Amino acid sequence: MTHQTANALSPVLPPPCPPNLSTKSAEQLANRVADPSKADWWRECAANALAEKGAEAVPVLIRLLQYGDLSTQFLAINYIYEAQEHGGAGREAVPLIVRRLKIYNLDNPYISDHIYSVYWALAALGKDATLAIPVLIEKSRSDKPGVPVPESYWAIHALGRIGKYDAKRVVPHLILLLDEPSHRVDAANALAEMAASARSAVPALTRHLETGGLTSSSDKFSGSLMWALARCGDSGTTVPILMPILVAPGFEIQAAHALREIGPPARPAVPYLLSRLENSSSTAGEKITDVLALLVIDPDSIETLQRILAQATRSNSYDIADALAHVKALPAALAPDLQKAIDTSSDPIRQLYIDALEQIHAPSSHAVSLSKIP
Repeated sequence: MTHQTANALSPVLPPPCPPNLSTKSAEQLANRVADPSKADWWRECAANALAEKGAEAVPVLIRLLQYGDLSTQFLAINYIYEAQEHGGAGREAVPLIVRRLKIYNLDNPYISDHIYSVYWALAALGKDATLAIPVLIEKSRSDKPGVPVPESYWAIHALGRIGKYDAKRVVPHLILLLDEPSHRVDAANALAEMAASARSAVPALTRHLETGGLTSSSDKFSGSLMWALARCGDSGTTVPILMPILVAPGFEIQAAHALREIGPPARPAVPYLLSRLENSSSTAGEKITDVLALLVIDPDSIETLQRILAQATRSNSYDIADALAHVKALPAALAPDLQKAIDTSSDPIRQLYIDALEQIHAPSSHAVSLSKIP
Protein backbone atom coordinates (compact mmCIF):
# COMPACT_ATOMS: atom_id res chain seq x y z
CA MET A 1 0.00 0.00 0.00
CA THR A 2 1.43 3.36 -0.99
CA HIS A 3 1.57 6.35 1.33
CA GLN A 4 -1.03 8.11 -0.83
CA THR A 5 -3.37 5.09 -0.70
CA ALA A 6 -3.04 4.89 3.07
CA ASN A 7 -3.91 8.56 3.39
CA ALA A 8 -6.93 8.07 1.15
CA LEU A 9 -8.21 5.26 3.36
CA SER A 10 -7.70 7.15 6.61
CA PRO A 11 -10.82 8.76 8.06
CA VAL A 12 -10.95 12.51 7.65
CA LEU A 13 -11.17 14.16 11.05
CA PRO A 14 -13.54 17.12 11.37
CA PRO A 15 -12.04 20.55 12.02
CA PRO A 16 -11.85 21.71 15.64
CA CYS A 17 -14.89 23.53 16.98
CA PRO A 18 -14.76 27.31 16.62
CA PRO A 19 -13.51 28.76 19.92
CA ASN A 20 -16.04 31.58 19.93
CA LEU A 21 -19.10 29.30 20.22
CA SER A 22 -19.08 29.62 23.99
CA THR A 23 -19.79 33.34 23.61
CA LYS A 24 -22.93 32.75 21.57
CA SER A 25 -26.38 32.89 23.15
CA ALA A 26 -28.55 29.79 23.46
CA GLU A 27 -30.79 31.10 20.69
CA GLN A 28 -27.86 31.72 18.35
CA LEU A 29 -26.55 28.21 18.95
CA ALA A 30 -30.03 26.74 18.44
CA ASN A 31 -30.23 28.42 15.05
CA ARG A 32 -26.96 26.76 14.06
CA VAL A 33 -28.08 23.34 15.33
CA ALA A 34 -31.34 23.62 13.39
CA ASP A 35 -29.69 24.56 10.10
CA PRO A 36 -29.44 21.35 8.02
CA SER A 37 -27.48 23.19 5.34
CA LYS A 38 -24.50 23.36 7.69
CA ALA A 39 -21.92 20.57 7.93
CA ASP A 40 -22.63 17.87 10.53
CA TRP A 41 -19.48 18.66 12.51
CA TRP A 42 -20.47 22.33 12.72
CA ARG A 43 -23.93 21.49 14.03
CA GLU A 44 -22.44 19.03 16.53
CA CYS A 45 -20.14 21.76 17.81
CA ALA A 46 -23.08 24.13 18.22
CA ALA A 47 -25.15 21.46 20.02
CA ASN A 48 -22.28 20.74 22.41
CA ALA A 49 -21.78 24.44 23.16
CA LEU A 50 -25.52 24.76 23.75
CA ALA A 51 -25.60 21.77 26.12
CA GLU A 52 -22.77 23.29 28.15
CA LYS A 53 -25.17 26.06 29.14
CA GLY A 54 -26.97 23.52 31.32
CA ALA A 55 -30.35 24.67 32.65
CA GLU A 56 -30.62 27.38 30.01
CA ALA A 57 -30.14 24.79 27.28
CA VAL A 58 -32.86 22.32 28.23
CA PRO A 59 -35.93 24.31 27.08
CA VAL A 60 -34.10 25.20 23.88
CA LEU A 61 -33.25 21.54 23.21
CA ILE A 62 -36.88 20.61 23.89
CA ARG A 63 -37.97 23.15 21.30
CA LEU A 64 -35.47 21.70 18.82
CA LEU A 65 -36.97 18.29 19.47
CA GLN A 66 -40.22 19.59 18.02
CA TYR A 67 -38.67 20.58 14.69
CA GLY A 68 -39.72 18.60 11.64
CA ASP A 69 -36.12 18.02 10.55
CA LEU A 70 -35.01 14.60 11.82
CA SER A 71 -31.32 15.51 12.09
CA THR A 72 -32.24 18.41 14.38
CA GLN A 73 -34.39 16.15 16.54
CA PHE A 74 -31.61 13.60 16.96
CA LEU A 75 -29.02 16.26 17.72
CA ALA A 76 -31.28 17.60 20.46
CA ILE A 77 -31.78 14.11 21.90
CA ASN A 78 -28.07 13.37 21.79
CA TYR A 79 -27.22 16.43 23.88
CA ILE A 80 -29.97 16.33 26.52
CA TYR A 81 -27.77 14.26 28.82
CA GLU A 82 -24.83 16.63 28.27
CA ALA A 83 -27.07 19.51 29.34
CA GLN A 84 -28.05 17.56 32.44
CA GLU A 85 -24.38 17.02 33.24
CA HIS A 86 -24.02 20.81 33.25
CA GLY A 87 -26.91 21.35 35.65
CA GLY A 88 -29.94 21.11 33.39
CA ALA A 89 -33.05 19.09 34.23
CA GLY A 90 -32.92 16.43 31.52
CA ARG A 91 -36.10 14.80 32.82
CA GLU A 92 -38.10 17.69 31.38
CA ALA A 93 -37.32 16.39 27.88
CA VAL A 94 -38.23 12.74 28.58
CA PRO A 95 -42.00 13.00 27.82
CA LEU A 96 -41.27 14.42 24.38
CA ILE A 97 -38.50 11.87 23.71
CA VAL A 98 -40.96 9.11 24.62
CA ARG A 99 -43.56 10.52 22.24
CA ARG A 100 -41.00 10.67 19.47
CA LEU A 101 -39.88 7.11 20.15
CA LYS A 102 -43.45 5.86 19.85
CA ILE A 103 -43.95 7.34 16.38
CA TYR A 104 -40.51 6.94 14.79
CA ASN A 105 -40.85 4.66 11.76
CA LEU A 106 -37.83 2.46 11.17
CA ASP A 107 -38.73 2.17 7.50
CA ASN A 108 -37.10 5.59 7.25
CA PRO A 109 -33.36 4.88 6.69
CA TYR A 110 -32.26 7.94 8.63
CA ILE A 111 -34.29 6.92 11.67
CA SER A 112 -33.10 3.33 11.37
CA ASP A 113 -29.47 4.48 11.34
CA HIS A 114 -29.84 6.83 14.33
CA ILE A 115 -32.50 5.23 16.55
CA TYR A 116 -29.86 3.74 18.86
CA SER A 117 -28.98 7.24 20.07
CA VAL A 118 -32.48 7.71 21.52
CA TYR A 119 -32.07 4.61 23.67
CA TRP A 120 -28.57 5.62 24.73
CA ALA A 121 -29.88 9.03 25.77
CA LEU A 122 -32.64 7.48 27.89
CA ALA A 123 -30.17 5.05 29.46
CA ALA A 124 -27.79 7.90 30.29
CA LEU A 125 -30.55 9.94 31.96
CA GLY A 126 -30.97 7.17 34.53
CA LYS A 127 -33.69 7.69 37.11
CA ASP A 128 -34.98 10.73 35.26
CA ALA A 129 -35.97 8.45 32.36
CA THR A 130 -38.23 6.08 34.33
CA LEU A 131 -41.20 7.51 32.45
CA ALA A 132 -39.81 5.75 29.38
CA ILE A 133 -39.90 2.25 30.90
CA PRO A 134 -43.31 1.24 29.44
CA VAL A 135 -42.30 2.15 25.91
CA LEU A 136 -38.91 0.46 26.38
CA ILE A 137 -40.70 -2.72 27.44
CA GLU A 138 -42.91 -2.50 24.36
CA LYS A 139 -39.97 -1.88 22.03
CA SER A 140 -38.02 -4.79 23.51
CA ARG A 141 -40.67 -7.33 22.52
CA SER A 142 -40.77 -9.36 19.33
CA ASP A 143 -43.55 -8.94 16.80
CA LYS A 144 -43.39 -12.69 16.31
CA PRO A 145 -41.80 -15.31 18.58
CA GLY A 146 -38.10 -15.44 17.84
CA VAL A 147 -38.14 -12.42 15.53
CA PRO A 148 -36.81 -9.28 17.25
CA VAL A 149 -38.00 -5.83 16.36
CA PRO A 150 -35.02 -3.93 14.94
CA GLU A 151 -34.32 -1.79 17.99
CA SER A 152 -35.04 -4.47 20.60
CA TYR A 153 -31.36 -4.74 21.58
CA TRP A 154 -31.15 -1.05 22.38
CA ALA A 155 -34.42 -1.13 24.33
CA ILE A 156 -33.26 -4.07 26.45
CA HIS A 157 -29.93 -2.36 27.09
CA ALA A 158 -31.72 0.79 28.26
CA LEU A 159 -33.95 -1.30 30.55
CA GLY A 160 -30.83 -2.74 32.13
CA ARG A 161 -29.50 0.74 32.80
CA ILE A 162 -32.65 2.26 34.31
CA GLY A 163 -34.63 -0.82 35.31
CA LYS A 164 -33.52 -0.66 38.95
CA TYR A 165 -35.76 2.37 39.40
CA ASP A 166 -38.82 0.25 38.63
CA ALA A 167 -37.57 -3.29 39.25
CA LYS A 168 -41.03 -4.69 40.02
CA ARG A 169 -42.06 -3.97 36.45
CA VAL A 170 -38.79 -4.54 34.61
CA VAL A 171 -37.44 -7.74 36.19
CA PRO A 172 -40.49 -9.93 35.37
CA HIS A 173 -40.35 -8.68 31.78
CA LEU A 174 -36.65 -9.50 31.42
CA ILE A 175 -37.27 -12.94 32.93
CA LEU A 176 -39.82 -13.59 30.19
CA LEU A 177 -37.30 -12.51 27.57
CA LEU A 178 -34.89 -15.20 28.85
CA ASP A 179 -37.17 -17.67 27.07
CA GLU A 180 -36.80 -15.83 23.74
CA PRO A 181 -33.80 -17.20 21.76
CA SER A 182 -33.36 -13.85 20.01
CA HIS A 183 -33.43 -11.87 23.25
CA ARG A 184 -32.10 -14.13 25.98
CA VAL A 185 -28.47 -13.00 25.92
CA ASP A 186 -29.45 -9.32 26.00
CA ALA A 187 -32.01 -9.97 28.75
CA ALA A 188 -29.43 -11.75 30.91
CA ASN A 189 -26.96 -8.90 30.38
CA ALA A 190 -29.65 -6.36 31.32
CA LEU A 191 -30.40 -8.25 34.54
CA ALA A 192 -26.67 -8.25 35.31
CA GLU A 193 -26.62 -4.49 34.79
CA MET A 194 -29.43 -4.15 37.36
CA ALA A 195 -27.33 -6.09 39.90
CA ALA A 196 -28.92 -6.58 43.33
CA SER A 197 -32.13 -4.83 42.30
CA ALA A 198 -32.78 -7.86 40.06
CA ARG A 199 -32.20 -10.43 42.83
CA SER A 200 -35.69 -11.83 42.27
CA ALA A 201 -34.42 -13.11 38.89
CA VAL A 202 -31.90 -15.50 40.47
CA PRO A 203 -34.23 -18.56 40.44
CA ALA A 204 -34.97 -18.02 36.75
CA LEU A 205 -31.30 -17.50 35.91
CA THR A 206 -30.40 -20.66 37.81
CA ARG A 207 -33.12 -22.64 36.07
CA HIS A 208 -31.88 -21.60 32.64
CA LEU A 209 -28.30 -22.41 33.57
CA GLU A 210 -29.23 -25.85 34.86
CA THR A 211 -31.65 -26.80 32.08
CA GLY A 212 -29.82 -25.75 28.96
CA GLY A 213 -27.42 -22.92 29.60
CA LEU A 214 -24.42 -25.28 29.46
CA THR A 215 -25.19 -27.03 26.20
CA SER A 216 -22.80 -25.12 23.94
CA SER A 217 -19.65 -23.26 24.94
CA SER A 218 -19.96 -21.17 21.77
CA ASP A 219 -23.33 -19.85 22.95
CA LYS A 220 -22.94 -16.52 24.74
CA PHE A 221 -26.02 -17.30 26.84
CA SER A 222 -24.12 -19.40 29.37
CA GLY A 223 -21.60 -16.64 30.06
CA SER A 224 -24.35 -14.04 30.34
CA LEU A 225 -26.30 -16.22 32.77
CA MET A 226 -23.26 -16.73 34.99
CA TRP A 227 -22.41 -13.03 34.89
CA ALA A 228 -25.99 -12.15 35.83
CA LEU A 229 -25.95 -14.64 38.72
CA ALA A 230 -22.71 -13.13 40.01
CA ARG A 231 -24.10 -9.60 39.80
CA CYS A 232 -27.67 -10.22 40.98
CA GLY A 233 -27.44 -12.98 43.57
CA ASP A 234 -26.05 -13.19 47.07
CA SER A 235 -22.78 -15.10 47.30
CA GLY A 236 -24.26 -17.78 49.55
CA THR A 237 -26.59 -18.76 46.72
CA THR A 238 -24.50 -18.15 43.62
CA VAL A 239 -21.05 -19.41 44.60
CA PRO A 240 -22.21 -23.03 45.14
CA ILE A 241 -23.89 -22.88 41.72
CA LEU A 242 -20.83 -21.53 39.93
CA MET A 243 -18.12 -23.65 41.60
CA PRO A 244 -18.96 -26.95 39.87
CA ILE A 245 -18.97 -25.20 36.51
CA LEU A 246 -15.25 -24.56 36.98
CA VAL A 247 -14.73 -28.19 36.05
CA ALA A 248 -17.31 -28.27 33.23
CA PRO A 249 -15.36 -28.54 29.96
CA GLY A 250 -15.79 -25.47 27.82
CA PHE A 251 -17.31 -23.26 30.52
CA GLU A 252 -14.45 -22.89 33.01
CA ILE A 253 -13.35 -19.43 31.93
CA GLN A 254 -16.89 -18.05 32.05
CA ALA A 255 -17.34 -19.39 35.58
CA ALA A 256 -14.01 -17.94 36.70
CA HIS A 257 -14.97 -14.51 35.33
CA ALA A 258 -18.25 -14.65 37.24
CA LEU A 259 -16.57 -15.69 40.50
CA ARG A 260 -14.02 -12.91 40.09
CA GLU A 261 -16.92 -10.45 39.90
CA ILE A 262 -18.21 -11.73 43.26
CA GLY A 263 -14.81 -11.13 44.87
CA PRO A 264 -13.77 -12.26 48.38
CA PRO A 265 -17.18 -13.81 49.19
CA ALA A 266 -16.29 -16.40 46.54
CA ARG A 267 -13.42 -17.80 48.65
CA PRO A 268 -15.01 -21.30 48.80
CA ALA A 269 -14.07 -21.53 45.10
CA VAL A 270 -10.35 -20.99 45.76
CA PRO A 271 -9.47 -24.73 45.95
CA TYR A 272 -11.21 -25.27 42.59
CA LEU A 273 -9.32 -22.38 41.00
CA LEU A 274 -5.96 -23.48 42.40
CA SER A 275 -6.53 -27.02 41.22
CA ARG A 276 -7.26 -25.80 37.70
CA LEU A 277 -4.28 -23.47 37.79
CA GLU A 278 -1.93 -26.32 38.65
CA ASN A 279 -3.48 -28.77 36.20
CA SER A 280 -0.93 -29.41 33.46
CA SER A 281 -3.69 -29.76 30.87
CA SER A 282 -5.04 -26.24 31.47
CA THR A 283 -4.31 -23.78 28.69
CA ALA A 284 -2.37 -20.57 29.19
CA GLY A 285 -5.62 -18.63 28.76
CA GLU A 286 -7.34 -20.69 31.43
CA LYS A 287 -4.43 -20.27 33.82
CA ILE A 288 -4.27 -16.49 33.58
CA THR A 289 -8.06 -16.32 33.97
CA ASP A 290 -7.78 -18.35 37.19
CA VAL A 291 -4.92 -16.18 38.45
CA LEU A 292 -6.85 -12.96 37.89
CA ALA A 293 -9.83 -14.44 39.73
CA LEU A 294 -7.65 -15.63 42.62
CA LEU A 295 -5.97 -12.25 43.02
CA VAL A 296 -9.38 -10.62 43.44
CA ILE A 297 -11.02 -13.35 45.52
CA ASP A 298 -8.13 -14.26 47.85
CA PRO A 299 -5.58 -11.40 47.71
CA ASP A 300 -4.34 -11.72 51.29
CA SER A 301 -3.61 -15.45 51.38
CA ILE A 302 0.11 -16.22 51.46
CA GLU A 303 -0.53 -19.78 50.33
CA THR A 304 -2.57 -18.65 47.33
CA LEU A 305 0.06 -16.09 46.32
CA GLN A 306 2.87 -18.61 46.74
CA ARG A 307 1.10 -21.14 44.54
CA ILE A 308 0.42 -18.48 41.90
CA LEU A 309 4.08 -17.48 41.94
CA ALA A 310 5.18 -21.12 41.77
CA GLN A 311 3.01 -21.61 38.69
CA ALA A 312 4.46 -18.48 37.11
CA THR A 313 8.04 -19.69 37.57
CA ARG A 314 7.23 -23.27 36.61
CA SER A 315 5.59 -22.26 33.33
CA ASN A 316 7.81 -19.21 32.80
CA SER A 317 4.60 -17.22 32.29
CA TYR A 318 4.95 -13.56 31.50
CA ASP A 319 1.20 -13.01 31.92
CA ILE A 320 1.07 -14.46 35.44
CA ALA A 321 4.19 -12.54 36.48
CA ASP A 322 2.67 -9.37 35.08
CA ALA A 323 -0.54 -9.96 37.06
CA LEU A 324 1.50 -10.29 40.27
CA ALA A 325 3.39 -7.11 39.45
CA HIS A 326 0.08 -5.23 39.38
CA VAL A 327 -1.01 -6.31 42.84
CA LYS A 328 -0.72 -3.40 45.22
CA ALA A 329 1.01 -3.98 48.58
CA LEU A 330 1.85 -7.67 48.45
CA PRO A 331 2.31 -9.17 51.95
CA ALA A 332 5.87 -9.15 53.29
CA ALA A 333 5.83 -12.92 53.78
CA LEU A 334 5.98 -13.32 50.00
CA ALA A 335 9.33 -11.50 49.75
CA PRO A 336 11.58 -14.60 50.01
CA ASP A 337 9.63 -16.36 47.27
CA LEU A 338 9.82 -13.30 45.02
CA GLN A 339 13.56 -12.95 45.63
CA LYS A 340 14.06 -16.58 44.66
CA ALA A 341 12.05 -16.01 41.50
CA ILE A 342 14.20 -12.98 40.70
CA ASP A 343 17.39 -15.00 41.18
CA THR A 344 16.26 -17.80 38.89
CA SER A 345 14.58 -15.81 36.11
CA SER A 346 15.72 -13.68 33.21
CA ASP A 347 14.32 -10.52 31.70
CA PRO A 348 11.68 -9.46 30.88
CA ILE A 349 9.97 -11.72 33.44
CA ARG A 350 12.68 -11.05 36.04
CA GLN A 351 11.85 -7.33 35.95
CA LEU A 352 8.20 -8.11 36.66
CA TYR A 353 9.19 -10.00 39.80
CA ILE A 354 11.32 -7.02 40.82
CA ASP A 355 8.28 -4.78 40.31
CA ALA A 356 6.20 -7.16 42.42
CA LEU A 357 8.77 -7.13 45.21
CA GLU A 358 8.65 -3.35 45.27
CA GLN A 359 4.91 -3.56 45.94
CA ILE A 360 5.56 -5.16 49.31
CA HIS A 361 6.39 -1.79 50.79
CA ALA A 362 3.68 0.14 48.96
CA PRO A 363 1.49 2.12 51.39
CA SER A 364 -1.91 1.20 49.91
CA SER A 365 -3.97 -1.75 51.05
CA HIS A 366 -4.00 -5.08 49.23
CA ALA A 367 -5.88 -4.62 46.00
CA VAL A 368 -5.48 -5.55 42.39
CA SER A 369 -4.92 -2.78 39.91
CA LEU A 370 -7.35 -3.65 37.13
CA SER A 371 -6.16 -0.97 34.72
CA LYS A 372 -4.10 -3.43 32.69
CA ILE A 373 -6.21 -6.50 33.32
CA PRO A 374 -8.68 -7.44 30.58
